[in-house]
Amino acid sequence: MLKERLKEIKAMPLEELQCLNGQQRDELTAAMLEAIGSTDEELRDGLIYSIFYRLAAEGVLTDRELASILEVCLDEGHLFYKIDEPSDDAVFTRSFSSLVIALVLCQDKTRKFLPPAKVEQVFHRSVEYLQREQDIRGFVEGKGWAHSIAHGADMLAEAAGHPGIDLDCAEETLKAVGAGLFKQGHYSNEEDDRLIFVIEALIAKGFPDERLSEWIASVFEKLQAIHEKEKYSAGFFRNKTNVLNFAKTLYFRLVFRGGNPAAKERITENLEHWHGVLYGRTS
Repeated sequence: MLKERLKEIKAMPLEELQCLNGQQRDELTAAMLEAIGSTDEELRDGLIYSIFYRLAAEGVLTDRELASILEVCLDEGHLFYKIDEPSDDAVFTRSFSSLVIALVLCQDKTRKFLPPAKVEQVFHRSVEYLQREQDIRGFVEGKGWAHSIAHGADMLAEAAGHPGIDLDCAEETLKAVGAGLFKQGHYSNEEDDRLIFVIEALIAKGFPDERLSEWIASVFEKLQAIHEKEKYSAGFFRNKTNVLNFAKTLYFRLVFRGGNPAAKERITENLEHWHGVLYGRTS
């Protein structure tokens, strides 16, 4: 029933969507939020998320409605739903709630309907989510994309890049990105690219090159500590793969953007170091 209704909604021209009254919009968004974690990929991703995106981007939802949707997505039954329990289908609820939160933040950058305290709360909840999420599966056969780290990174990038969040929050932001790199598994679905969106949001606000360089050094120091403790364990290699892939991607993103010579040099030094550690040579 819901799926068929959403197919009709998705096919509507903008003029018809704008004719939905407040009660109809409220009933529609409530139904979508209730089913946001469905294991039906078409319903969850192809319909619910796509419709939320369209309703937000095309201005169909009011400021009040967007704020109400945000409140639901931030709660324990959505962004943090069963987050401390073993991996299961609850990850879809968390992951797709984070994407909707990112949509609302993006709208607020220009519409400015969220109070400053709410923007700060969203930022802190975004940080907390990326630190606590442990189900890092990308594509789940038969159920579609979970992609929790990538979606969480999208949310944090929107939060860190929001004009209501200043660079005093940069250290907390980087701590969350670092936590994202040291999960119990290795990434293979471009999660590193999405985490770099968070770094780019900080750079766009003028985050100093030297501080970025120091943070990069701290990430490699953590990898070194794991290596000293675990040697060449499977866990070490998972962390090594995540960190080195992230560093390589970040290096080229910095090259494309221009600037950040200290950060690029720090990456180069550490990649050369780890090449020597792993393969016994420096060239």
